[in-house]
Amino acid sequence: MIAMSLHQLTRTTESVIRTAARWVSLAAGLSLFAMMIVTVIDVATRFAGRPMLGFFEVTSLLLVCLVFMGLAQTQAIKGNVNVEVFVARLPVRLQALIDLFTNLCCLGLSALMGFQTWLQSVDILANHQVTGTLFIPYYPFYLIVVFGFLLLSLVFVVDIAHSVGRLVKP
Repeated sequence: MIAMSLHQLTRTTESVIRTAARWVSLAAGLSLFAMMIVTVIDVATRFAGRPMLGFFEVTSLLLVCLVFMGLAQTQAIKGNVNVEVFVARLPVRLQALIDLFTNLCCLGLSALMGFQTWLQSVDILANHQVTGTLFIPYYPFYLIVVFGFLLLSLVFVVDIAHSVGRLVKP
């Protein structure tokens, strides 16, 4: 009974995390679309002889959104590069152990990077740092990076649970 409810809780948690990753990746896609629009407008205004300031800044900030909002979904669908030439020939439990070790390392790194980015965002907010041309505050984009790392860490937790499940399965 307890094992069944724990299994149900795990599946529900995984579903919520993967759904959140999917929705956030859609926001990343919107930032890509916005980058395309900004680039087209930039090229058109330059071609018309009236270049506008700040397009590079906006594109750079949108790129931050694109990358860090897409990390969790990429991991969730196993879209990262994965070299399996050697590992695929090992026994299933050893593969699970290697996956567990890899996911634990990745969880530690993503949590550490998220925490350090959080500390940096607090400093940036306290110092009121803004972009040079349009004076857009940096801190919301740092918070997007923190959120991206947090969601990525949660996906790694789900992957760790799957690795442990494969490891203890008879």
